[in-house]
Amino acid sequence: MANLIRLNKGRRAKPDVFFSKRELGEILSAYSMGVIKGDWRDYAIDRNGYMATFSIFRSSREHPLYAVVKTQKPGQSEPVFALFNGPKPLASSGSLATVMDRFKTLPRLVKG
Repeated sequence: MANLIRLNKGRRAKPDVFFSKRELGEILSAYSMGVIKGDWRDYAIDRNGYMATFSIFRSSREHPLYAVVKTQKPGQSEPVFALFNGPKPLASSGSLATVMDRFKTLPRLVKG
């Protein structure tokens, strides 16, 4: 009879940070309002280690206009949400609702 050897016994599982269904619904709701206004046309969702990112684009050929980031490092009990305009941080909070409220006060492109 063969002995079973578990290879992952000494390894720790990597933490996976994703947006929950509720969080993603809240982000997509704000994104859809920007699409309706004609300001945004594309988005991307990315995950990298301790961080999940929802990027918003004016067009698919440009750099992201805004990014909603969720980070939760080992030892943190609650995630931290942040809103970026390129490399510039616009808002940061432990509450996604607080960060998403910042979208309401952002300047808009006025078309003439």
